[in-house]
Amino acid sequence: MNGNCHIVTKRSWNGYAYECYLCHDIFHSLPGLNAHLESPKHDTKMYICPGPTCHIRYSTLSRLIQHINSERCGVSKFKLVQELLERLDEVFK
Repeated sequence: MNGNCHIVTKRSWNGYAYECYLCHDIFHSLPGLNAHLESPKHDTKMYICPGPTCHIRYSTLSRLIQHINSERCGVSKFKLVQELLERLDEVFK
């Protein structure tokens, strides 16, 4: 659970599907819409890539780490970032 409290009822039905009132994605079932709202999709994106030209925001630390490890923006080459990732790896072992 992500800490958000969304109440979804049959009133989310728009005539042909259940619609997310935040992003307007559609779902064929009420449980599908509930799962979507419980996911990190609409969480605050508080984790920011420190890359000098990137600055993509993520709602979970794991997504930021995946981004860094992908080497897409090159931030993983910085020694400080490598040391931080090593420390995080030690903490979560």
